[in-house]
Amino acid sequence: QAIWRSADWVAALVSGMLSLVFLPRMSRAISAREPSRALTRELWAAVRWLWIPAAFVLGIMIWAGPQWLVGLFGLSVVPESTAFALFLAGEWVRMGSWILLYGLFATGAQRAIAVGELCSLPLFAGLLWLIGPELSMHGAAMAYLGAYMTYLAFNLWVIQISVGRMPSQRDSDPSPRRL
Repeated sequence: QAIWRSADWVAALVSGMLSLVFLPRMSRAISAREPSRALTRELWAAVRWLWIPAAFVLGIMIWAGPQWLVGLFGLSVVPESTAFALFLAGEWVRMGSWILLYGLFATGAQRAIAVGELCSLPLFAGLLWLIGPELSMHGAAMAYLGAYMTYLAFNLWVIQISVGRMPSQRDSDPSPRRL
């Protein structure tokens, strides 16, 4: 819980910026002359301005190690460094999946969003259930990272389909082509 709470500082900033800045920009991109290009440009801007800096901050947290959680949260048990790093890597992948999710919100892909949500926390809970009594902190961290890698991959697949279906300027321009 302490690992998630510490990563929430980064996640809350990423989520807030996605909601307040990038979702409106992505939504405007859908009505641009070339919506697929405009949306792709906004997705890359979110990666550049949010996901890469999040990697830097989470990387510093991993570098500092889990010991700093003891003073911050009064832990009596310090998580193992590898499990700590895996959970934070899972958080970073989760934030990347949100960038694509917000792109899907902009495209209005409600069904895909609903299906994709099964690849996030429900998948993680299912993996924990499958692991069962042999569950360790390391196993939970691997399940968390695996669930969010699946979620990221699903959102990437669906956004590629959504962007590929968008009309381009060439498709909607009846004027003859000029050389």
